[in-house]
Amino acid sequence: MMEKGRQDRHGNEFRRNVSPNPNSAQPNDIGQGIILKYHYRCTPMIANFCDRLCNYGMIIKTEPKASRLGTNLIACNVEGKLENNINWAEVDVVEKLIQELLAAGYCLNSPDSDNTIGVISPYCRQVDALTQRLKSRWSDFSPKSIGTVHTFQGGQKSVIIFSTRQCQPTDSLWFINRRPNLLNVAVSRARELFILVGNLTRLSEGGHTKDLVKYIKQFGEIR
Repeated sequence: MMEKGRQDRHGNEFRRNVSPNPNSAQPNDIGQGIILKYHYRCTPMIANFCDRLCNYGMIIKTEPKASRLGTNLIACNVEGKLENNINWAEVDVVEKLIQELLAAGYCLNSPDSDNTIGVISPYCRQVDALTQRLKSRWSDFSPKSIGTVHTFQGGQKSVIIFSTRQCQPTDSLWFINRRPNLLNVAVSRARELFILVGNLTRLSEGGHTKDLVKYIKQFGEIR
C-alpha cells in the first residue's frame, strides 16, 4: 500500500511502502520502508546507481553537474594492510584526496554545506584513525564531517569520500554487502562527487560492491 507523496527536509518526495527499508543502514530495520519517488539531492550519475541498487524507480529531478574534478565518480585502488583493524594506507590516500579537493575549491566547513567534504567508513576504528589524522592536519575540519555511515544518515555533502578499509583477500565483505542499505546511504550522501577508496579487486568480489566498482569503471574515473 502506497501513501501519496510528501517532501522531507531535503526536498525528496517519497511514497511509503510496508517493506524493509533500503534507505536505512541499520541492519535490523524491517519496519515501514521509504521509497523515494522524486529525487532532488544527488546528480543523476550518482542517483542512478542508488536507483539501480535499491530498485527505487525514482524520478530524478536534478540536473547533470560536473564536480570540480570533472567527474561525479572516482574509485581509488588502495591495498595496504590491517593493523589493529585500521588500514593506514587508506588514511594516507584520504588525506591526499582532501588536499586535492581543497586545491580545486572545495572546503571543510560551510553553513549551508555547499562545496563541503565528508569522510565516512563502515568501521569505527577506521573512522577514529581518519578523525585523528585529518583533525591534526586541518584543525577546522568539523568532527561532524567524519563518521560512520550510520551517523551520516540524513546528511549530505558536496563530496563524500568512502574509506572501505578493504585491503586483503582475507578481509570479509559480508558487512558491506549483506544488504544494499549501507552502500546506498554511503553513496547517496554525495551531491556531486562520490569517491570510493579501497582494494578494488577485493571489492569486485562482493555483490553490491562489485556493482559499484563496475559502475564507476563505466561512468567515472579509476585511479
